[in-house]
Amino acid sequence: MRLQYGDYSNLMVVLDDDNFEITLDFRGDISFHCADESKWLLLPYDKAAYGYYLKKKFDNVIYRIYNGKYQTFTKKYVGQVFQEVELIHYIIITMNYYLEIITPAPIDVRVKNLKTDECKKYIIEGYQPKTNL
Repeated sequence: MRLQYGDYSNLMVVLDDDNFEITLDFRGDISFHCADESKWLLLPYDKAAYGYYLKKKFDNVIYRIYNGKYQTFTKKYVGQVFQEVELIHYIIITMNYYLEIITPAPIDVRVKNLKTDECKKYIIEGYQPKTNL
C-alpha cells in the first residue's frame, strides 16, 4: 500500500500485487489514520473477523464501517461543520496496514491490469443528500 496526500490534493491509496494496481481517490476525505499492523496492540475488529482475513491471507480489501469508534471520534472534532452531511467510515486492511478514512464524498477507483495495461474505472458512491419532493 502506498499513500499520497498533501495540501490541495485528495488522499490517494494505491494497492498492488503482481497482477493488479488499484488506485482509490478519496475526493472529499475529512480524516484518516494509518496503523502499522505489526505495532497495533488491538485489532480494529473482533477475533472471528481476524480469522476470516487470516485465511484469505489479508488480501487488499476495503469495507464500510457503521457506528465505528473512529467515526465517532472524528464527528466530535468536526462539530457542526458536517451536521447536514453523512460521514462515511471505511477501513482498508492489507497484510501490513490498517487505514481508516472518514469521507462524505464518492471514491474514484481505477483498476489496472499490470499484464495487459487495461484500465477500468469505478465509483463508490458517497453521501447522497435527501431531497424533499
